[in-house]
Amino acid sequence: FIDELTNVKPTVQSLIYSIVLDRKGKDGLWPLPDNAVVIGAGNEAADVSAAYPLTGALYRRFCHIYYEVNVADFLNWANDISDTSKAEEIEVSEKPSKKLHPAIYSYIRSRGENVLYSDYDEDEPKICVDPRKWEIASHLLYATKNPNSLLMAIGAELTADFVQYVKEIPLSVEDVLNKNYDKNRLVQMGVDKKIATA
Repeated sequence: FIDELTNVKPTVQSLIYSIVLDRKGKDGLWPLPDNAVVIGAGNEAADVSAAYPLTGALYRRFCHIYYEVNVADFLNWANDISDTSKAEEIEVSEKPSKKLHPAIYSYIRSRGENVLYSDYDEDEPKICVDPRKWEIASHLLYATKNPNSLLMAIGAELTADFVQYVKEIPLSVEDVLNKNYDKNRLVQMGVDKKIATA
């Protein structure tokens, strides 16, 4: 697996030809086993300033799979039962049952594409978000139980909006268990608040 293949300048990409074509490293060293498959991953040059286009010869020697970041696919992934091995690396205080903290899941579902991904501006660097950052934010929230801890992962603006969103959640689990709510108020709630409550 050759990761970040497009982060390598085209002049250096030629070193990969021997792996892809001859199935061995430079000067015939480290031959690949017969059952090995060469896979590369990288960003499009149009999407990331650090990426270079693949040389034409190398481009033609790979099959290509493209994917787009979207809320529906990300939330479907996040809704699966978590592989807690990553969580243990960050020493969370309680093991999450989902890949994303429920409050973060609800927030992204409510706010949509506007919060899931932001572009990185090389001229004016600031914190940008993507699905990886939201996963980091989720681990932080599980570990600290403090929404303000997300500042370093998602930036000041999104953290402030997230904190406000969490404060607007109208019912707690205790409210539901103690039947401490007004059914008419629930009917009048907007969709965002209903999702947050759920």
